[in-house]
Amino acid sequence: MLPLLIENRAEKNLAIRQTSCADKLHNIRSIKRDMKQYGEEAWTRFKRGRDSQEWCYKGLVERLGYKSRFKLLEELEDEVEEVFGPFIG
Repeated sequence: MLPLLIENRAEKNLAIRQTSCADKLHNIRSIKRDMKQYGEEAWTRFKRGRDSQEWCYKGLVERLGYKSRFKLLEELEDEVEEVFGPFIG
């Protein structure tokens, strides 16, 4: 019984990470669209601006992949790199 319980928690954890990833993927794609339309002015919509958003998104990619990688996370990472540039470090 115990191994099954641990396995279920791991699956739920992955499901939660995938759901969060899907939400952030939608958001970064919206930002990308806004940048095409408004250029750098798109960042004025955010209280803390571009640098803070970059720090947030790159940190999210790292945290979401802390245990394992998955296809949706790779898509998010690609989109984040398109908007902010490559990950360093």
